[in-house]
Formats: sequence, C-alpha cells, structure tokens
Amino acid sequence: MNINLNGVSETLLITLWAKAEESKRKDAIIVDSKSIDILNKVDYDFSKFKNSKGSQVGTCIRTKIIDDITKDIIEKSMSESFTIINLGAGLDTRAIRFIKDNIYWYDIDFEDVISLRKQFFSELENNKNYECISSSILDYRWIKNIKVRGTVIIISEGVLMYIEESYIKELIEKLSENFINSHFIFDIIPTIAAKNTKHHETVKETNAVFRWGLDVPSDIEKLSSHIRFINSYNYADYFKYRWGVIGLLRYLPFLKKMINFNTLHINLV
Repeated sequence: MNINLNGVSETLLITLWAKAEESKRKDAIIVDSKSIDILNKVDYDFSKFKNSKGSQVGTCIRTKIIDDITKDIIEKSMSESFTIINLGAGLDTRAIRFIKDNIYWYDIDFEDVISLRKQFFSELENNKNYECISSSILDYRWIKNIKVRGTVIIISEGVLMYIEESYIKELIEKLSENFINSHFIFDIIPTIAAKNTKHHETVKETNAVFRWGLDVPSDIEKLSSHIRFINSYNYADYFKYRWGVIGLLRYLPFLKKMINFNTLHINLV
C-alpha cells in the first residue's frame, strides 16, 4: 500500500517502524505484532531510519511508559468505567491492548490519518466501545463527540512537540474545561532538541518541525493554573543496557540535557 503523508502526519511512520523493529527482538521492550503486520503492508522507505538506534529505543520505552501509567491509573481507580482519548493517534495500536467492556476509546487525528487507520484496524471497526474522529486536535469541535463515562484518561504520544506553546496552553484550557479531574499523559523533548529538528535522527528525514520543548518537567504547571504535576519519567532511566554510548551522556552534566526526554503525567483540574 502506497503511503502519501506529509509534515507531522508522516512522523507516525517513525513510531510504527520503531515498534515493529523492537517486536522482532528476543529481549523486546514491547511486543507489538500489529505494528509488524501494518509495516509489512506499507510501501514506504523505512530504510532511512535504520541507523536511528536512539530514536528507536526511546520510542519503545515511551510506549511502554505510557502503557504502564495508563494501566496503573485503571488498576488503582475506584471508577467502574474509563474514557480514553488518544490525541494524534496515528497508527497507534494501544486501543487493541486496552479496550474492554468498561473502557471506551476515542482515536483522534487528521482525516487522512484516520482514513489510513481504518484500512488496518478492522478488528476495532464494529467494537461499540471504539470510535475514530477525523479532526485536528486543535479544532475543538471533536470534544462534542466525546461521551464521558467514568474516569477520563487523555493520551498524546509523539505529538505536542510539533505544536507551538501558545496552542498547547489553549489545548490545556479546553481539556481542563471539558474533562475536569482528568489524567493527561504526554511526552516532552528538551528545548535544545526542539530548536534543532534538522539534527534529530529520524524527524530530519521528514518535513515536520519541532515547535516546543521543556527542560524541567514540573515547569509544565507554569502553562496553566489547571495543571497539577504528578510525575515525569525520563527514558534514560529505563533499559539502560539498550542505550549504548548514548546512555553515557546522562553522566556528563553539559550533555545530559541533550537526552532529557520525558513522559509526563498530570491532572487537569
């Protein structure tokens, strides 16, 4: 199948490639056979990512962290049901792993991406608890399509770094206004990376551009009075044996900030 995606939408193929490659390993951080299946059906030059070991490992650690946070929220909650909103879904397979009778899932992305998703996720097509919404996440009309049941968990993986800070503030305000006391899980990149898209291992192979970075995770609270910082998870702290030479940078103060990639868990109040 020929793929014709541009800008930020094309970066979903980086995530797809990273998870498919990881799933072939005996010591895989995550096993995502669905990503392998999709990648094998896609006509795209994935070879341009083959030397991007840091991005590949980091992406899979990010996926596992988000899965683990989501599981933890569900397991510790007193709620009987959960509404999960996936902003910028791409070809993410998380809905397959999580959706149950008491979990209601919404995948939101641009129209061309949702059209692509529908060609690969037939197993979700007739699931009454699942819905795809074709929309920019910044076109807030999509909110009207969300039926809240129980605890709300909002996920955005590999998305916010492509959005300018002023729009992220607006997004936070809209989410907090409509989904009070919800959980929001997303990833951030350091400002040095945000200013140097052309040097990023994989994103430089697309025409996407980073717009936002954050160096101190707890500083996310400065964006809005509706944010309550819960925790951050630095990728360099996980699966250290997989990082190789890159992992040594975390011990050098003047280089540590270069690998300060985190997933954040906040509450919107």
